[in-house]
Amino acid sequence: MIRWYEKLYMDKKVSKHPKRAMRRVEAKKLWKNYFALTLAGNPDNLFEIIETREMFFRHNRQRELYIFGLASSKKNAIKILRDIFEEASVREEFDPRAMFERKNFHGRKEGKKKKR
Repeated sequence: MIRWYEKLYMDKKVSKHPKRAMRRVEAKKLWKNYFALTLAGNPDNLFEIIETREMFFRHNRQRELYIFGLASSKKNAIKILRDIFEEASVREEFDPRAMFERKNFHGRKEGKKKKR
């Protein structure tokens, strides 16, 4: 299951249509590729950058993905991570993991379906 951070970090291209991008990631649309910034599954790592096409792999389908950022390219995903680290370094105690508590993630809320 995919869980989204309530204050999702996005690049300019994704921020134009964030809900559309989130729907495409959850629907696993192969024709559009994004890069998701997630909390690391391995406790030795801080974060992971996952190409959304990799979400089809069994390993990623079987675990909960906590996505806190979405970018249209790997270069932009790295830029977002750099900005997050700069933001965290300004704080008194430098702990990037503390920025993203799991309680601040949620599943995407479905809108009302149209009656036919």
